Amino acid sequence: MPHHAHFLSQSLRLDSEKDDTNATNQREQHAVTPTNKPISNSRPETCRARWLGEEYEPGLVSVIMPAYNHAGFLPMAMDSVLAQTYRPIELIVVDDGSTDNSYTIIKEWAEKKRTDDGFRLLHLRQKNKGACAARNLGALRSCGQLIQFLDADDLLAEDKIERQVGCWNGEDNCLVFGPWKRFRAEEDPDANGESGKVLNVDGDILAQWLNGWWAPLHSLLWPRTMVAKIGPWDEQLASDQDGDFFVRALFAGARLLFCGNGYACGSHYLIPPSVQGRRK
Repeated sequence: MPHHAHFLSQSLRLDSEKDDTNATNQREQHAVTPTNKPISNSRPETCRARWLGEEYEPGLVSVIMPAYNHAGFLPMAMDSVLAQTYRPIELIVVDDGSTDNSYTIIKEWAEKKRTDDGFRLLHLRQKNKGACAARNLGALRSCGQLIQFLDADDLLAEDKIERQVGCWNGEDNCLVFGPWKRFRAEEDPDANGESGKVLNVDGDILAQWLNGWWAPLHSLLWPRTMVAKIGPWDEQLASDQDGDFFVRALFAGARLLFCGNGYACGSHYLIPPSVQGRRK
């Protein structure tokens, strides 16, 4: 993959309420048909009176990464996005009020890494509101036709996005997912780990979900249209956030496409030695 000397430093910004009007003017308008009423009792504070708009950059994949006190994991997670064989990609890192040096780590990463014109970084900061609020903020600032959610302690295989984009049939209600593994922080990510339970995509997906099938959030690739349709993440949830978001997609008519071209299209799930004391 070719790399160029200059980094898109203008894309490294602090959180603000101003939209990037230049980027907006450059985007092509496509019919997304977002809903103004999420499938929940109330709209989260982060989203105020809006959710995803109707504009996106065709072919762009937005990787949305919430981060809270994950300075030790951030470089690996961000490296796994930069190493993707797919372009174009935008990485949106939302610092959820970290009290460690996560912000410094992100700035140093941006200064040291050599990237290319198909990759850009946007860094946002907010008061600690939790991972759902951070994901909502990242989604609101995203420009991608497809969305990849990735927590700061998770990793992607380098061709995960490329393979899943290739499997996507272009339908607004189709989510793409692939094989995944779970491993602990002290283990080699490429070593054998616990693999996910196999899903029968032709069967009753909700029934299989209730019967124990589960896929980590980062194993999925979301069409922007589906994210727009089901509405914001529920910022009141302290646990099973991705489960709630996924089930809402199923009730909204989502279908699943399995991209099973081997382990290379999968993703890794990293469990830190201790997750106590963090809001995620």
